[in-house]
Amino acid sequence: MTLWCAGLPFTGERPLSDREQSELLALQARLTRLSRFVGLCALPTFGVAALLAQSLHIRPVLLALDTDISRPPGILTTLTAALVIVELWLSYRFNRHATALKKDIACGTALTYCGVLSERSRMEPTQQRLLASGMLTTDPDLTQSIELLTESHILWRVNGAPIKRTVKPALTEVAPLPQYASIAAQWLEPVSRHKQAILYGGRRELSEEEKKELKRFVRRLVVRPATSSLPVSCLSLALATEMYRDHPIDTDTVFWIFVIGGVFNIALYLFQISQAKRFMSDLQVGYVGIRRVETLGADAHTEPDIEFLPTTGMLWTRSGEPAAWRRGST
Repeated sequence: MTLWCAGLPFTGERPLSDREQSELLALQARLTRLSRFVGLCALPTFGVAALLAQSLHIRPVLLALDTDISRPPGILTTLTAALVIVELWLSYRFNRHATALKKDIACGTALTYCGVLSERSRMEPTQQRLLASGMLTTDPDLTQSIELLTESHILWRVNGAPIKRTVKPALTEVAPLPQYASIAAQWLEPVSRHKQAILYGGRRELSEEEKKELKRFVRRLVVRPATSSLPVSCLSLALATEMYRDHPIDTDTVFWIFVIGGVFNIALYLFQISQAKRFMSDLQVGYVGIRRVETLGADAHTEPDIEFLPTTGMLWTRSGEPAAWRRGST
């Protein structure tokens, strides 16, 4: 399997320079100080929340759980307790980031992802963000690079420029093109012939690694909506049911929002299931189609070979490179 990051393949590692090591040391020290400072700030905030809870005759350990939030002291207690949780969470995040940077400094290398980005992938949020900021561009003639810190996998450099924000992109495993794919491409047969072009077609078996990749993609199509769309739809419909029992809902806008939201999420999940079934059919068929077009006449040329899944018709490879949706289907 080949790892891809923001549409670019993994190409190797490089050692961090002394200057980069110094930058990481300074960043780690700053994050450690932030973690300690925010963690210490949580102590007085907790004390304030405890005093407010006592003023409302509530045990400090429970804080605002039993507080009547309709009263101003109750609202203040609840907000103060929430602030304690936020401060502890931020302290934990800063400390975890500093610990990861310490490992990166000890490792002393960066992972390099290098290649050509000819088209954008809507399924790759990191790529979309870098394209919007201008750090990446869709240019078929330009070789671009992305570097990640080895241990933390935090974005470090894009085309040699440093990243101002902490970004941890999702990495995608893509099956390499099997060696027998080039042999299959040599045995294509004419499918149709026109005055201006000849269409050649054929097929080849999916490799075991390609089948594993397709299985993972089918699993994601089923599991992800089940952990997002289904819980939201169940909650929306449950709230709508309670509203229906309590009072008339003929003119209740909120009721209809819950109903429409629940039905929409269920329909979205059913659509994902149907898509998963179609990809599963491609997996059971076990091969990809190959297409090549040769134009005739004065400007005769051969278009790049493309491979596609027979049931869904989804592009699999173009000129030996995996399709954009495969590189971004994290």
